[in-house]
Amino acid sequence: MATLVPMRAGSDVVTANISIDGIVFWHFLYSADDAEMAKSGTESEIHEFELGDPAKLNRDVNTWHIVLMNPTAASVEFETSITWTQNGEVVATWPEDGPQTGTLNSKESIIIDDSAFLVILPDAAEDLRNLNLRGGH
Repeated sequence: MATLVPMRAGSDVVTANISIDGIVFWHFLYSADDAEMAKSGTESEIHEFELGDPAKLNRDVNTWHIVLMNPTAASVEFETSITWTQNGEVVATWPEDGPQTGTLNSKESIIIDDSAFLVILPDAAEDLRNLNLRGGH
C-alpha cells in the first residue's frame, strides 16, 4: 500500500529525504511526476530531492527502487527510510513504523520497491466547513 504524503497548500516546496545506512554499495531511483533522481554510492548520508510545489504534486504517485548490495566477506546490517518535508517539517515517513532494517549476508543483495501518494489536505477551517455542510455537529 502506498504511503500517504499529506501536503499543505501554498508555496512551500516538498522534499523527499532518502536515507541509506550501513551498506557498502547501494543504488536508488526515485521517480516523481516530471523528474527522477538516481544515485549510487557507499556513503551513509541523507539525499535530498526537491519535488516542488504542492499544487503541481497534488494527487501524484511517486515510486522508488532501492538496491542494497553486500560485496564483502562479512554480514552487514542496513537501514533505509524516506521522509517527506515541507517548510522544514516532516509530513510523512516511509516505512511508517520506522526505518526498514535487516542483515545482508556476504555477496547478498536486496531490492526494495514502494510508492507514495502525495495529496493536498484541506486546512482545519475547510474541514469544519465541510462537516457543517453535511449536518455534522
